[in-house]
Amino acid sequence: TKSACKQIQTKVDSLNGQAFSVLLNCTNYEGSTPAAHKISNDYFLWLNKQNCIAWAAIYHQKIYADMAKNQQPAMFEFQNRREFYDVESAKSWLASQSVVIS
Repeated sequence: TKSACKQIQTKVDSLNGQAFSVLLNCTNYEGSTPAAHKISNDYFLWLNKQNCIAWAAIYHQKIYADMAKNQQPAMFEFQNRREFYDVESAKSWLASQSVVIS
């Protein structure tokens, strides 16, 4: 978790304030330790202060999205976010938010 968050933070920092979107593919997510949830929540607190205009998370089942949200309240602080259950829907929605995704 820490390594993934650090990689994303490095990429965001390299954008020098440019707007961006985030696509989180959590289809293999099956839960996390309390320590991992804290790391993720801290990351979302940081992300919420960046020039992120939209983020989408993809889960295999709703229960996993609910687990993450219950343990990472910072996910709720970002207004322009959605959860999906397939990659194409998430990419389509992000594209509609006026950010080029790659």
